[in-house]
Amino acid sequence: MTKENQSAGGRRQSARKGVICHWSANISRIPPILLIVFLGAIFSASSQTAPPGGKDSLRDLVEDGHWKRARAIIEPQAKNNPKDAEAAYLLSKIKLSYGDFDGAVEEAERAVALDGRNADYHFQLAWACGEVAKRGGLLTKMRIGLRFKREIDAALALNPKHLEARVGLMMFYMNAPGIMGGDKKKAVALTDDMLRQNPEDGNFAKAMLAEEENDPGGAERFYLKTVEINPRNYRALMSLAGMYRNRKRYDLAEKYARDASRLEPGRASPYKVLAAVLARQQRWADLEQLLGQAEKNVPDNLSPYIEAGYALYTEDKDLPRAQRYFQKYLTQKPEPSAPHLAVGHYLLGLVFEKQGRKPEAIGEISTALRLKPDYENAKKALKRLKG
Repeated sequence: MTKENQSAGGRRQSARKGVICHWSANISRIPPILLIVFLGAIFSASSQTAPPGGKDSLRDLVEDGHWKRARAIIEPQAKNNPKDAEAAYLLSKIKLSYGDFDGAVEEAERAVALDGRNADYHFQLAWACGEVAKRGGLLTKMRIGLRFKREIDAALALNPKHLEARVGLMMFYMNAPGIMGGDKKKAVALTDDMLRQNPEDGNFAKAMLAEEENDPGGAERFYLKTVEINPRNYRALMSLAGMYRNRKRYDLAEKYARDASRLEPGRASPYKVLAAVLARQQRWADLEQLLGQAEKNVPDNLSPYIEAGYALYTEDKDLPRAQRYFQKYLTQKPEPSAPHLAVGHYLLGLVFEKQGRKPEAIGEISTALRLKPDYENAKKALKRLKG
């Protein structure tokens, strides 16, 4: 979500891509025709005005990824007041997070129908349509892709400085075929215009454009410039943290993740990066302190534990500690954006296997398959263990 989108200093938006464990899912590459529409990984929540009620407002819950808490409040609110456009808008985001894509479109359509003058609602409808298109055939992709473009245009007509919509348009130009209006030159021109109007937004858009062009050096340069302009840009900080984590530049990953956690202590993503980095460096005291802080600040999201456990498992270090972390993760229903409980049982099973505890490994991986019958990695592991 953005508080006063025109004011860079008030920005409190989600990371560009967040931090996603490589083992958490098998995700096919998004077809270029509609790559733009999957902006959930770019903007987990967007708005153009500061929400009422301060940090504990409903928009803040959604923005910070507290989906379980938000759902418990917003679902009945939207049901009891079907003319509440804001509730429909937020419920659309929640439904997306839980994988109910058709429901997300329906709620976003309701928000737009109730208040067609809100740019955020049009952008949310574009995003939700994109998630539906992602799962459809070519004709669906083309039809819904054009609708995505219409909703982006509607958002920009209402607010020409709407950052998310401008980035959405840029990505559309980059990835849509020419017959649908795609034009890479227009994408570059749009980012150039953003750079002239607002250097912070422009550099951030340039970084995203560089990522689309598979230019990691350019992306790094533009993210760094964004942070130089505004050291409180959470999305750029998390983009850098994730980038350096993947490059095993753990010192820099830690620096930017800690900056992000100081800025947004109620979000889980910085702690996830830090947990993985500290675990890989075997900094046990720092890791335990970090996990305690993460659980205190974000008690409904135990993802840092599974990140730390996975790092230890892959490094083959302190497997009893990894076991403990996975078991901790399994004590709570995860957020929809976090790894499924089946993943936790699967990883715990792999740790038991490495420890030579075959019956326990079989038990955990069998549990993973009961929870998620289509879990291919678990199927292979169970076959290997029983072979």
